[in-house]
Amino acid sequence: MLVTTRKLRIEWGDCDPGGIITCDTFRQMEVYMRRLMLAATTFALLAAMPCARAASLEELEANKKTVAAFEDAALNQKDFAAASK
Repeated sequence: MLVTTRKLRIEWGDCDPGGIITCDTFRQMEVYMRRLMLAATTFALLAAMPCARAASLEELEANKKTVAAFEDAALNQKDFAAASK
């Protein structure tokens, strides 16, 4: 489990009488850290995934023909039944 800590100085007026922090910079920092962790996690998952590769030139050409047939059926002819096959 990854844990990050940061020291933050809470100044007078940043808390209400109940001791709850109302500092906007604290919330902005929290949002920034969550976005950073999401980006790091996404990058790590994408880096760990194997790339889709064709085994040979014949397989690559067959894949190209399949994609071209799908695009023609779905986008040009609007035949969704044929495109789903």
